[in-house]
Amino acid sequence: MANTTPFAAFHLDVAGASAEEQVARALARDGMVTFDAIRSRGELLQLCNRLGTIMKHRDADEAGLTRIAKRSDILPAEGYQAFTSSHLTLHTDGSSTPEPATLVVLWCVRPVTEGGISLFVDGKQIYQVLAKEYPQVLETLSTPNSALFAGSEPPVYGSVFSTHADGSIFVRFRYDGLGYYAAPVCSVLPLFLELLERYTLSFPLQKQQGYILQNGRWLHGRTAFRGEREMYRVLICTDPATSLGTSVHLGFQPGL
Repeated sequence: MANTTPFAAFHLDVAGASAEEQVARALARDGMVTFDAIRSRGELLQLCNRLGTIMKHRDADEAGLTRIAKRSDILPAEGYQAFTSSHLTLHTDGSSTPEPATLVVLWCVRPVTEGGISLFVDGKQIYQVLAKEYPQVLETLSTPNSALFAGSEPPVYGSVFSTHADGSIFVRFRYDGLGYYAAPVCSVLPLFLELLERYTLSFPLQKQQGYILQNGRWLHGRTAFRGEREMYRVLICTDPATSLGTSVHLGFQPGL
C-alpha cells in the first residue's frame, strides 16, 4: 500500500444539528466522511435516514442493516467474501445491480487487533491519472459493454468507467469470480491494478468508528484478519429533492 491516510483526515461530527450540510459538502468534495459519534444501532439508523433512503439488500435485516462478520452458516462462495476473515478485494458495492446505492456506510462494533484494515481507492483520482498519462487505457476501460458483472439475474453489462448523461463518471469494478472483462480490458488490467495499489489509502476502524463513502467514486475493501470482527453496513440512495441529494450523486464529476 503506497499511502496511508489517517482516519482523522476525513473526520466530521455527524451528530450535530447541521450534520447533513457538512456531510453534503464533504462528500461532494472528497467523496468520503469518517465519524465516531455513533454509539448504537439505533443512532446509526437515525444518521442513515437523515442521509437518504436505506436500500434493502440480500443480506440485510428488516431495517436495512447488514451485519458483517464471520458466518459459519455460509459456505465459501463468490459474493460472500465479506462474511469470511479473508482479504476482500477493492470493489464497488452493488456492482451487479443496474442502479447501485449512492452511499455506503460502515460502522464498527468490534474491531480486531490483527488485520482487518479498511482499504480505499479514489476512483476519481485514478480516472484523472489515466486521462493524463494513459488515455488509451482509459478509453479501453470506458468501452461500453466491455465488462459483465454477475451475481444477479440478469447480470449487468457495463464498463469500469461509464459516463452518465450529465457528464458524471461512475466507476464499477470487482476483481473476483463475478467480474468478467473483455480481452482488451484484460490486457490493461495489470496497469489498472498497479494504479489501485499505488493509490490505496488505509486505516483501521476502532470501536464505534465508521465511514460514509460515495459509491461509484470510491472502491473499498479490507485486509485479512484474525479474531472476531463485527461491522454493520448500510446502503443509501440519496434523494435529489434534498440539499444532500442535490450535490451528492452516484459517481463523480471528473474535472472538479
